[in-house]
Parts: sequence; structure tokens; C-alpha cells
Amino acid sequence: MLSNKKMISQIAMLALIIPTLLLCRFSPAMAATASSTPIYTDLQNHWAQSRITRLATLGWLGLFRGQEMYPDQAANKLEALALTMKAAGFTPAPVNSSAAGKKTVKPAAAAKNMNIPAWGRRYFELAVEKGFVPDQAQEAFAPEKPVTRLDLAKILARTLYLTPPLNASSLTAESPNTTPSPAFTDGYLIPAEDLPLLQAVVDAGIMAVYQDGTFAPYGTVTRAELVSIISRLIDLGWIKISNGQQFTGRIAKIATTGKTRELELVTLSGSKKYKLSGRVLCYKDGTAWPVSLSAGYRSEIILDSKKTVGWINLLEKSTTAANPEKIRGSIKSIVLGNTNYLIINDLFCRDHMLPLAWDLVIDGKKASQNVKNLKNDSFVDIEVDGGQVKKITLLDTKTKSDTVVKAGDGTLYLKSKVSKNKPGWLNHWDLARIVDLDGNPRSDILPNDKVEITYLDPFPDEIDDEIPLEIKITTKKK
Repeated sequence: MLSNKKMISQIAMLALIIPTLLLCRFSPAMAATASSTPIYTDLQNHWAQSRITRLATLGWLGLFRGQEMYPDQAANKLEALALTMKAAGFTPAPVNSSAAGKKTVKPAAAAKNMNIPAWGRRYFELAVEKGFVPDQAQEAFAPEKPVTRLDLAKILARTLYLTPPLNASSLTAESPNTTPSPAFTDGYLIPAEDLPLLQAVVDAGIMAVYQDGTFAPYGTVTRAELVSIISRLIDLGWIKISNGQQFTGRIAKIATTGKTRELELVTLSGSKKYKLSGRVLCYKDGTAWPVSLSAGYRSEIILDSKKTVGWINLLEKSTTAANPEKIRGSIKSIVLGNTNYLIINDLFCRDHMLPLAWDLVIDGKKASQNVKNLKNDSFVDIEVDGGQVKKITLLDTKTKSDTVVKAGDGTLYLKSKVSKNKPGWLNHWDLARIVDLDGNPRSDILPNDKVEITYLDPFPDEIDDEIPLEIKITTKKK
């Protein structure tokens, strides 16, 4: 049994240790360093859960510290300004340091307003320098005040350069000759100088009016609404995610190797495997979805700071065509851009320019999922559904140069003798594409014509099974 003296001593030690443990458990700073992506405990079944976790995985929500997001709490003006600037790529220089040749942000820029919290001061200073916070608004900027829809519209319009910043050093805002007609019924509530900013944001589809036609300029914006608007900027292309963090493609499979789960993502540039984070989040139509059921979906994936997949959004399920149109021919060109196209010349010498489906499958011997590896003049079978190429099968062809003896009904007789490896005749030659040296269609083949034949040989050890695809007449015209 412990003596009273020892018991008092141990109780005193516990009194010192327990608060320290609690501080380590619940300190926001500790929560931020425990993982690369914040985990908020109050997002269960929330309508904006997928959008909030999207930005959290990107590392943009460091300003919302702690284990709870409080998504339905009104966002304040500094949170709206800092998050918009961070998402738009405006990153303040570290304190007391600057890259060679770059301008250093001077703390004096925020001297007019000393009420800015330390965590957001550098964003405020940078916003002042860039002209996103007008001179006349600096002292009145209330960082902790709930941000209104009008406040947010003005921040978005200036940060995204929908209109020139009011006091930017290199840009000057021009006063419009006429006040634009607002696309909302409560425009009379908005100061005339703010109307062009709000109108620009609405016209760009970034913020919307309500069903009754009002914009409600003085309604507050919740944290969830703020994050959702920033997430929409990604979808609309107004802001870009840094290279190497966001990818879109078809999830081919989810596999487990040892204790590591991997995702294979297939795009028109090929396939690549990515490790899954131990707490990867997956969504379909904004609702949590099992990662194990994500194969076959066109998906957006986001890598966390550890370069593992931390967030998945399932966009569209791949479908198999029941009765696809089939075309056989040779590739003329692959055109890559916002829409990707295959140009194919069929066996009737007709060109087809067809868009490639996002879930395109490339099949055949030595096939690669990278469309850039498809070579011009290669013979292929394609399957088309809904006007898009869903499948490309590379054909394993052979070629033979020979001289024509006779072009009979259904059979083309050649001068060389038949052998195990080379045919002496070809059946159904009239179904092949017949062209001259320049690729122009020809309708006849004459005795003694020199030809180069491209054909299929389904059973290499047999004869009389060859399928001619193209007969190129190499005899020069006299």
C-alpha cells in the first residue's frame, strides 16, 4: 500500500500530465500535423461533404483549424478573402523572405487595419497590394464579420479579374458609361459602383440568383456555401489545380498488394497505378460510395500531399454497346485536343472523323492504352456507339509483294508459288481496298500489275484462309 507522501506525489504528477495529454489530443496545431488532409467530424450526411473534402484534400482548408468544420456557420470576410486567393493561386511570400528578383510583401501594407488576425494578415496584405481590397475599404474591413453574398461577389470579381482591381498598380478600373441592367430583381438594393462586379460574377455562372429572381446581396454565406462556390470554380475552369494533383480517367480496377491498395486509372494517354490513402474518400452524386465499387467509372481523383489518392468523385459509369457499328480500315490520323478524334479510311476508301469515347478500349496484340502509340496506316477494327469510338482493335497484318497473273471472279492469282508462309492466290480480293501508289482508289487490276498486298492470316499454318485488306498497285502508269 502506498504511503500518503508517495500518493500525494503521484497525484501531483498526474495533474501535470493529464492537461498536457488533452492539449496534445485536441490542439488544432497537432490535428493539422497528424495527417496531410484535415478530417472534420461534423460532415456526416452534409450536403456539401464531397465539396468540402475535395478542397481539404487539395490542402486549401488549412484556415479552418481543428476537428470540426462547422459547415453551417457563417463564413467571415477574412476566411472568404483568404480561401479565394489561395484557390486562385495567390500565395503570400513567407515572412522575412523572398525569392530572388521577386517583390517582397511589406507588412506596412496592412497598417491601416490592425485588426487582422495573424493567420490571415499576409493574405490581407497581398490583397491590398493586388488591389482586391480598395483603399477606401481597408480600414473598414471587418475580418470577423460574416461575409455577405455581395461581399463574396466583389472578392470573386476582383480576384478572378472579371473586372480590373480598383487600385491595382498596373490596372485602372474604367467607369462604365451606363449602369448595366441587373439579371436580378433586387438590384436596386446594391450600390451602383458594385453592380458591375456582381453582374460579372452572375454572368460567369459563378454565383446564381434564387428562383424568385433575387440575389439577396446582404444574405450571409455559410462555410459550406463558400467552399461549394470555390469548388465550382474548379469545375468551370476559372481556377486550376496544380499539376500532378488532379487526374481524370476510367478506373480500371482496385487491387490490394500486401497491405497496400492501388487504383489503376486509364486515360487516352495510357494507364497508371496510384496508391490509395488509408482514409480515401469516394463519392457518387455527392454521396459517400464504397471505393471497392468504383471500377468502371470515369472519375476525378485528387492526390494528397503524400501523393496518395485521398479523394475520388465518380462522374459517369462506363457502358457496353449492345449493337455497335463496326468499321474496318486504316488510321489516317489521331487529333488530340478538348475533343479527341480518330480519322480512319475504311476499305471503301471513305474517310470517317469520329470522336473518341472517354472509356475507349484499345485491344489487340501489343496494344497500348495510349492513343499516341497508334500509328498512321495501321489497320484496325473499330466499334462505334452513339457517334463515338468505344473500341479499337489492332489487326495483326502481313504484307506481300507480287505480280498479278489473273484477276478472276472472286480469286486473285499471283505469279509466285504458294508456300506455307506466303499465299499463291487470294479469295475475295474484290472486297479489299484497291488503290494506286498515291492512295487513290482503283477499280481494276490487270495482268502483270505489280502489287503490294496487306492481309490477315488467321491460321498461319494453313492455306486459303488469308483475308486481303488492301491491294496497292505499284505499277507506274505509262
